[in-house]
Amino acid sequence: YTSTLSYLDIYRIRKDIKFIHSIKRKLRKTDSIIRVTDKSGIFHIGSTVDYDEKIERYQAKTNAYIQLSSDPLMDTFYKVVSLLNNLRTKQQITQWQHTKMMPDKNKIQLAYLYFIPKPHKTGTPLRPIVSGMNAPTTKISRMLDRLIRPLFDQYVKQTTIIDGVHLIRQLDKYVSLGLLKSTTHLCTFDITDLYTILPQEESIAILKQFLIRFNQTHVRGMSINAIESLARIVLTENVFIYGNKYYRQVKGGAMGSPFTLTLANIFMWHWEQKLVEKQKASNELYGRSCVSFLDVQINNQDGKIITAVYHKEASEPYIVPFKSDHPRHIFENIITTALLRAIRYSSTLQTFNHEIRALKLMLLYNRLNISMLTNDRPYNFGDDWRYNERTVPSPSTINDKICESIIRRDAILPGVDRKIELLLYLGIPIIIVVFWLFQIIHWICSKYCWNEDEQQTENLQQDSKDLKEVIIHKDEPEDLSVVINPKMKLLATK
Repeated sequence: YTSTLSYLDIYRIRKDIKFIHSIKRKLRKTDSIIRVTDKSGIFHIGSTVDYDEKIERYQAKTNAYIQLSSDPLMDTFYKVVSLLNNLRTKQQITQWQHTKMMPDKNKIQLAYLYFIPKPHKTGTPLRPIVSGMNAPTTKISRMLDRLIRPLFDQYVKQTTIIDGVHLIRQLDKYVSLGLLKSTTHLCTFDITDLYTILPQEESIAILKQFLIRFNQTHVRGMSINAIESLARIVLTENVFIYGNKYYRQVKGGAMGSPFTLTLANIFMWHWEQKLVEKQKASNELYGRSCVSFLDVQINNQDGKIITAVYHKEASEPYIVPFKSDHPRHIFENIITTALLRAIRYSSTLQTFNHEIRALKLMLLYNRLNISMLTNDRPYNFGDDWRYNERTVPSPSTINDKICESIIRRDAILPGVDRKIELLLYLGIPIIIVVFWLFQIIHWICSKYCWNEDEQQTENLQQDSKDLKEVIIHKDEPEDLSVVINPKMKLLATK
């Protein structure tokens, strides 16, 4: 089923196409590059020279990639096929696992490497992403992640923080036990370039220890030895192309491979055991998560926990614009989700109002309706209202004057857009209707009203022609009226 586009859609499509072509021309002229940023999902424009320098520094710092002399695709394919057939012959994997992991020779493609910027960090470093949707080892990586990730979530859930709500609940339990003091320090840490610094063989050995510790000799019919062999080929046969050159990753795993995240989590689980045991002995809370990467901010003020929504310093207030062609419920879900997060994370009413003010600014900036956030409209979220009075947050950094100025700007600018849209919706169809109405009136008049006038005009032209001939010729006719107009013959004879 297809339908014609409206005039507004056609206008917007043409405008967007011109805008895209303009961006391409400017990127070529200025030697720039545009990429979607990490986490925030907005566009980042940078210099191509700066990107190349950062990539060279990253490769020199990690030493994770080595260059190959030829295309390794088919060699990797035959290694994967040989390993899968060997494991199936030894009954170390089931038939459905063998079929699920076997790559298709007609569909395999060599993975490629690209980098995305991280503007939320100092200096805007780059994150390497290996895109290998049709790589020979991709199906094996998906199978291992499908089998092992549920085990990790089951056995390590006591020291794993899922999201901000889970973190706040853990803190509430810690406070309810009377363990929080004014001298309690909240510490977070982050590991730089974790995926590309993992020792491959050591990570595989830790994976095997993890399975043995929790008595997992077989995972859904797959033996530990088979898991070890499959994990090794996923790590060692991570080959890709970048800049028309072939590379192999010799340290860590591919960022973009499903199994790499699970393997990194297990690696960190192994090295944090001593710290977890020490924290438990002193009744302290430990969660293997970095607060700065979550969307909740936690402070300890005089033995009281303050929680609020956390916004990164480099975060931009960009969401789906109101003019986007997304379904209408998407915009409602954006507002509802933001409100629920503000309610769950805010420890006081002032903290909640601070987040609502920030949310209003974000919605106004993207031309969305803020009627859900007005004071005269109640919030109806049922049991999701969870904020409690624990302490007073820091003063708000966003005042009402800023909100008022943006509201005024939003009240002026959208009016111009609405006039243009109204002109496109109504003006163009009216012009077309008037044009065709004029054509119909012209056709009717030419056929029924203007026919006699045209005949009279033709007669006058013929009479003028005959009169000229009479004047020019020497021999005059006996009856001049007959020559001028045959119809006047009767009048002449009378």
